[in-house]
Amino acid sequence: MSVNKLINEDEQILIFKYNQVLNRVICPKCSSELLYFDEYCYNCGNKLNKSPMLYIPNINSLKTIKKSSTYELGLKYASVTLLRQLMFNPLYSEKENFLLQAFKNVSFYDIRKYLVEEGHIEILTGMKKIKAGLKAASEEYIDNVISQKALPKGISKAGKITILTSNLSEAELDAMIPNYYLVTQKGIQFYEENKHCRLYSIVFYDFDLEYYDKEYANSKDELKDFAIKLLDESLNEITNTLKWQSYSDLLFKYAEIYDIYEEYDKMLKFIIEHFICEINPFTDNKIKNKIEISLNLRNKIVYSISRANTDYKKLLKIVNSAIEDIDLPKNFIKNEDIILLIEELFDKYTTLKDINSHLTGLYNLNNVEIEKLVYTSVIEQEKVINELEKAISF
Repeated sequence: MSVNKLINEDEQILIFKYNQVLNRVICPKCSSELLYFDEYCYNCGNKLNKSPMLYIPNINSLKTIKKSSTYELGLKYASVTLLRQLMFNPLYSEKENFLLQAFKNVSFYDIRKYLVEEGHIEILTGMKKIKAGLKAASEEYIDNVISQKALPKGISKAGKITILTSNLSEAELDAMIPNYYLVTQKGIQFYEENKHCRLYSIVFYDFDLEYYDKEYANSKDELKDFAIKLLDESLNEITNTLKWQSYSDLLFKYAEIYDIYEEYDKMLKFIIEHFICEINPFTDNKIKNKIEISLNLRNKIVYSISRANTDYKKLLKIVNSAIEDIDLPKNFIKNEDIILLIEELFDKYTTLKDINSHLTGLYNLNNVEIEKLVYTSVIEQEKVINELEKAISF
């Protein structure tokens, strides 16, 4: 057999393997596309840890997912969302991708690959990554590594970085900085042109994605006005169907939008309205089994009061306005008790357990047959309210 024939056969085998698109893998460090039998990444030299079992996906199901409009739309929205994260945190870890949870059929690696291929980000490697990563890393993180390695303590951050680079190998430094994502100018422009995608992942994640995208495409409003109108439409539909937990959740969404646009007085008002809903017994077409304030809600109220930079007089005005505007069928908590609960939430010396005990003391549902208190019409709801008024001990 001639040498040329051997080369031709090897070449044919390589071409065949290269064409097995479904069996390719992505380098977790630099997102390069590799063949499934590669042991090292040709681009960054990373050793690949692969299972000995070769996964061969179902071709038909893959085509359905990859080529569907929902997948493409989700990929775009998720990519914009991740891009914003990378702009502020180039050391982003895959574990932090809670905002991407709205896009169930798109993986983190799909998004990262898309951003690299479109030129929206660069994944730095080698000493370039290490130098940029150390500069971006927190001083606390650098101090921890110095302590663990028993290295001399530096005074300035620059001095500490010099100590690390002078005493650690490139492999050790590389392990310190798992990722560094550099957002390009093209990436920044892509984000600026698609801010509505990130707003979806923060506020509208439980709305149908195609519906949201279509509504935005047809809207001539600025993004904030579009978002408020979309919530207004949903609010009308929800209150007409007596879904009061969904109503409460929408009030929280209004607050999130006003937080993004730094209108903190409005944010605080909607958070207080949400709070009033949460401490009342109504949920979607029935009565709650348990009424209590969560730690997350307490933190949000404290945050909102702090951001609004309000004094007590102004806070009272906002609380009273929220009480007047709330659209609940009945508010079982007196105005003065609402104000007192908010004061307790803001008092760092009062525990959440004590606050919830106070709330339980205002009324309890021990004498209420909750499973019977269901309503789908205004008349049924009025009957439920009458039953509650008889049973609840004030």
